[in-house]
Amino acid sequence: MGTFRGDCFDKKPWHNAPVVDLLCGGGGLRETARKLHMARTALQLKARKLSLNCHWLHRNQLARAELVGDFMLDEAIVFEEDRRLRPLSLAVLIEKPSWLIIDAFASTKPPHGSRSKATQERIDRMVAREGERRDRHTTGIAKVLRTLVWCGLPTEAPRLTLISDKEPTYRDVLMRVSRALPCAKVTHVTFKSDEYKRGLEHPLFEVDHTFALMRDRVGRFRRMSWLHSKMRKWLNRMVALYICFRNYVRPSVNRGAYTPGQLAGIPTGRLSLHQLVRWRQDWGPERSVLPTARV
Repeated sequence: MGTFRGDCFDKKPWHNAPVVDLLCGGGGLRETARKLHMARTALQLKARKLSLNCHWLHRNQLARAELVGDFMLDEAIVFEEDRRLRPLSLAVLIEKPSWLIIDAFASTKPPHGSRSKATQERIDRMVAREGERRDRHTTGIAKVLRTLVWCGLPTEAPRLTLISDKEPTYRDVLMRVSRALPCAKVTHVTFKSDEYKRGLEHPLFEVDHTFALMRDRVGRFRRMSWLHSKMRKWLNRMVALYICFRNYVRPSVNRGAYTPGQLAGIPTGRLSLHQLVRWRQDWGPERSVLPTARV
């Protein structure tokens, strides 16, 4: 008989919490498999299942948040399989007061920047084999902005303020997405990053710090690393795993008492790793045994 929990039908459910802890602590699949005495393929399948469960857990929690409407948007460059040939644009949207990660999504981007003759030859061979690599970073921006529909925004004329740099595509995408929130008053505030020094007083400090944490805690986001994803869709799965770990398990600052989810007003409080991997949503808050069932 199934329990509908996140670890239902798992052969070794006691490994789920250590898997999340190690993968979101900078480790890779092979090193985590060696530490837990598991096969790499078994760990890979377990991580994919946990990441899908975390994806729906995060959507569930967003509906219960009490957001103030101040958000920050930015992009970073990551890659799949090859840093030079297959770059990706990682769009991240956070709530400014609580540092809650609303959503993050990686989309394809063509090769850019200076390159050597050998690298250009590799790019030409890839184009001849697969065709031109399309620039779909606007799709990723639209995807993370559409997540605002799931958020617990004020019901009466919510005020949305989006803070970003002066990327010209942000405003166009924001106006298209804002049609899904016809009662919202959308304000777009932009800054030119080069005019400010890096530090606490930088207007985009919160989202830049979020990128720095992601590169430190998830090895496949690092610029020079062997811990890379071969396919973009599995990298996005790992993004969902880290978002839940960051928002609902880890405190917002070192030695802090509250997670970003608690600061955003989510009533479930801080989750342990065991609650995170066992989460279920099947019968609603009246019959569910866990506090994270959606209202």
